[in-house]
Amino acid sequence: MVSVDSGMQENRGKEPVVAFRETILSQGAPWLRIIFSEHNLGKTSFVTITSLADSDSQRLDANTLPQWENASAYFNGEAVEVALTVAPGESGIFFRIKELIAGVVADTPEPTGSEE
Repeated sequence: MVSVDSGMQENRGKEPVVAFRETILSQGAPWLRIIFSEHNLGKTSFVTITSLADSDSQRLDANTLPQWENASAYFNGEAVEVALTVAPGESGIFFRIKELIAGVVADTPEPTGSEE
């Protein structure tokens, strides 16, 4: 289980700002998926999730996060970076991650020789 809270963020400037960034790791996992418990992404703020294994990423906003049922796509590797970008003039922007789903590497049985 993982718990990540971006805290309440705001942007009083005129350009989008990355207000929170954290790397989430599950040692040895071949893939990861993040489950969000709560969020307020305002009108144009967003979360970006990036795989550290292959740099594939997903951008989720107030419309797309519910469409994904408050979960991310599946990402290759054992680590992802989660970043919260807050749009100009927005406040009270946050997310909370309640769960990390991690794949496991299956054990490969040893060869037993030839059967005749």
